[in-house]
Amino acid sequence: FRVNVPIFARESDRKDYFAKLLTLIERELDLDPEANFLNSLSRSWISNPAATLSEYVEPWDDPDWERYVLRLEAASNWRPQLTDNEEAFYIAANAVEYKIDAFAFDLVRFWVEHQPVHVWDLRQRFSETYSTDFVDDFVKQMVRNRLATASKD
Repeated sequence: FRVNVPIFARESDRKDYFAKLLTLIERELDLDPEANFLNSLSRSWISNPAATLSEYVEPWDDPDWERYVLRLEAASNWRPQLTDNEEAFYIAANAVEYKIDAFAFDLVRFWVEHQPVHVWDLRQRFSETYSTDFVDDFVKQMVRNRLATASKD
């Protein structure tokens, strides 16, 4: 529902769009919409909405950045799963769902299974797979989007 209707597209593309939309609606009609909404909301809402240091400062500017402890804000029972086409996976926190490229899948899976982790844990564990800059930039984006917190050890 978050995609613009292709008003100016070719007729065949518009028909495809509405056929897919109808399929999605029919699939959802089989579920109890209230229960589905409440269940989804409770799974994706963080348990501790208190402000963190990482909301006010950029911890990655700290010389001790690699010693920061990282925690994912996804529900405690959440496990990353690749999409059917294995191009992405989703994380939900604060009732917002984020699509993440599958390239980061192994890093997030390790993070989930071993959290809380230190920045240096992720850097070291994946030094042959990801550059230090990639790990840092990925973690920064997760913190900025409130999908993770970073706090001093």
